[in-house]
Amino acid sequence: MEIPVIDQFHDPSFKLLHGLIHAFPEAEGHIKTASIDESENAGRSSSAFAWPARRLFPIDSPEQAALSYLYMTKQASVPAVVRMECEKALRLYGVDIATGLAKTAAAPTREPYYLLPEIKRFEIRNQESIKLAAEAILTHQKQLDANSRAQACTRLVKKAMEHNVELPMGIYKMAGLTASHAPRLKDWLRARAEATVEPTIKKAYLKMAEALDRADGYITDREDLIKVAGVIGELDEAAGLTKFYDRSLPDPMNTVFNTDKISEETLTVAGKPVPMSTLLALPPEVYGDIFGDDLAAEFIQDGEVDPEMLKVILPTVPLDLQQALIANTGI
Repeated sequence: MEIPVIDQFHDPSFKLLHGLIHAFPEAEGHIKTASIDESENAGRSSSAFAWPARRLFPIDSPEQAALSYLYMTKQASVPAVVRMECEKALRLYGVDIATGLAKTAAAPTREPYYLLPEIKRFEIRNQESIKLAAEAILTHQKQLDANSRAQACTRLVKKAMEHNVELPMGIYKMAGLTASHAPRLKDWLRARAEATVEPTIKKAYLKMAEALDRADGYITDREDLIKVAGVIGELDEAAGLTKFYDRSLPDPMNTVFNTDKISEETLTVAGKPVPMSTLLALPPEVYGDIFGDDLAAEFIQDGEVDPEMLKVILPTVPLDLQQALIANTGI
């Protein structure tokens, strides 16, 4: 199956082009006279394309070669030989867009990425820093409140996916990415009821435990489980049980996400089930390049993909753009 690739003749409404010009404004002078009339492709020979086998990325004029190169800049699925062919054409035409874009792309310096940006803790720079952050979180988890643990671990899992790093199971538990064993969860709720003397809180714990009577196996709906963890946290606070966390009582996230079984949520993209973790592992820039900055901004906040907004927006995106996204996941 061919991987979808976008060039100047396969870019609906020119969403990708607008984003590219915004990222590389100096390229506009090279491409402003290029014609983007697909009917012209019928008269082009295969040799007029940098990718002749698929008739993509025309290079038969300086303008088209510059435009083709611009479209290649952020598509990892374009083979190196195709890029080289386009660069060769640019050199023949005396167009220095390749050098210009390379300099522009390398110029910005990234802000340090912290798993806990509010307190600038656990900076992530490379694979080794991911491993060190995981070790530090597990070693010093008692110094972090449950919300900070969940936030740091969720971001760490995303970075680990990007860099293909395997993490300890404890990180996945604190991130809320494992399944819940219902009987075990029920036991911890009843233990909490025994540990509190306040009748209303005791009743609330027991009511939650009773609701699990029909669930004998594993629960995998992460959204529902996170809500349960949130309610347990509120009850624990009211009951004064938080002082027992990590001693005689697990915190809410470890109470709920209490197995070593990874629970993988999926989202249907272009008719295919795609793990949510795979979608979250894609750099936000990829979404901007494919969907355009305006649409991507609806589910990207402060450089982070919001999984709940992504679940709302992605099904509404046109099929061809969903296919382009699939191509970037490697599925």
